[in-house]
Amino acid sequence: MSRIRNSKRKRAIRSTLQSAMDNTDYVKISRRHSSSEFIDGFVVGLGTEWVALAVQTLGRVPDGFEILRIRYITSVVVDESSTTTERRIMEARQAWPPPSLDIDLDDTPTLLQQLGYQYPLMSFHTEKRFPGMFFVGKLFKIDDGWVGYFELDAEAQWDDDMWWLKLRKLTRLVVGNEYHASLQLIADPPPEWEPDQKSN
Repeated sequence: MSRIRNSKRKRAIRSTLQSAMDNTDYVKISRRHSSSEFIDGFVVGLGTEWVALAVQTLGRVPDGFEILRIRYITSVVVDESSTTTERRIMEARQAWPPPSLDIDLDDTPTLLQQLGYQYPLMSFHTEKRFPGMFFVGKLFKIDDGWVGYFELDAEAQWDDDMWWLKLRKLTRLVVGNEYHASLQLIADPPPEWEPDQKSN
């Protein structure tokens, strides 16, 4: 039988995330600005600013990583059982333990630089301003509190212009998932352009 623990207080949330990472427990996380959506997976990294989850498809096939800004987390539900359905399926698929992610989760510019170096595409979420939306693109540069990227749309077409987002407005980052891999299969190489001004 599953053993469920639910943490909602800020101090308890960080302690719960740390415990879940130490014990490779399955978690479901809810967050401000997207309270109806749970993000579930296994905690594979925890810093002062961000937490990283290895996530899976509904069939429990590894599907990249979700990196969430901790201050927007409102609840963490942990299944402390060692025989969860998620773990059993992953073991049967020989996908256990979850993949690791060696990144700096304390400093946002460093985090983005590392993700941009390791992954050709990234999803950027700014849910306070654009709830339910995200932007897929290739990170180009980080400059004075902003991140610049070339956007790749749902038709796998690159925008010729550079787009910029404020680092402090980022709430969630996604890398290494099947959606990104599928877009890459049919997308042309990204454009090259030196930005004149920042927007967004």
